[in-house]
Amino acid sequence: MTKPEKPRWEDESCFEINRERMHVPLRSFESRESALGRRVCDELPTSRWALPLTPAQWAFALSACPEAAPAVAGPGGFDTAGWGEIHVPRSWEVAGVGSKPIYLNHRYPFKVDPPRVPSRENEVGSYQVCFTVPADWSGRRAYLVLDGIGSAATVWLDGVEVGYTQDSKLPAEFDVTKLLAAGGGEGHVLSVRVVRWCDGSYLEDQDQWWLSGIQRHCYLYSKPSHLAIRDFTVSTSVAEGNTQASIGIQVALAGSLVEGASSSPAAAAALAASGARVRASLHGPFRLSDVSDLAKPLPPCDLAWGATLSQPVLAEEADHSRWTALRRYRFIYALDLCIHIQSEMWYICTYPYI
Repeated sequence: MTKPEKPRWEDESCFEINRERMHVPLRSFESRESALGRRVCDELPTSRWALPLTPAQWAFALSACPEAAPAVAGPGGFDTAGWGEIHVPRSWEVAGVGSKPIYLNHRYPFKVDPPRVPSRENEVGSYQVCFTVPADWSGRRAYLVLDGIGSAATVWLDGVEVGYTQDSKLPAEFDVTKLLAAGGGEGHVLSVRVVRWCDGSYLEDQDQWWLSGIQRHCYLYSKPSHLAIRDFTVSTSVAEGNTQASIGIQVALAGSLVEGASSSPAAAAALAASGARVRASLHGPFRLSDVSDLAKPLPPCDLAWGATLSQPVLAEEADHSRWTALRRYRFIYALDLCIHIQSEMWYICTYPYI
């Protein structure tokens, strides 16, 4: 006799479906100046390549358990007739809906039986919001970002399942390029179903408040389809004598140029000839010298991540600008991805890291 399939939120081998690989926070800007004008790491993006979905009122309905939760019905998502509204981001307990907030410092708020969680006392919040994608996003890649959901969520776009995510304090990012293109330029419907408890809740027990729902901001952002920054890593070391710091930067790229290079010699040659450059500059309490181009034409290597570039960079820093527990200075790394096409230098995106 075949055992019944576990629900996702009780399957310890399933903590994401179709979710993008984790990376550093990325924000796209139209110029270096606008990127450097940003000073708060969790500030919502203000570029034309970003579409915030919060803060806003979303349609909302709370169910007592997963079995009682509404189902997505076609391109219109949930049938929201008779639903109320909730401000997003905000936990539904804080909004005064459903159970009260729970505070515990050492024990679980439910019967311990991992990976199972309560089936009848496991509230489910169903959310829905409509949006329209800017016309100039046509032909570009688009990503949906949910910065924090507790504790597990399934996401649909225009009635089609996008994916599933756990890890309530980490962002969930999904590539929605094809789904947005299939829906055309008209309005789109984003539907989210959030389950209060999941198997991951066993890993999150600590001295904390237990809160549920969409707890952080949600937004869409757009990248160039041919080539864009996928991730980057910065490492620093201070030379003996504390007079010079060595800054190493690894940048991972992704896009149609990189993807094509994995299977086509012609595409690999096009990638090498594209004139793509990644430029980095460090900004701190004092403006430090711009760093020269990090790379020669991009080699088609490490294609699972995109072409990866790495080169140590030296920058002089005054002693009093170093970060200590008592003097906490902030520095910004600005990365420009430039592609030289038809004798014109295009600044595709600038990503500050704060």
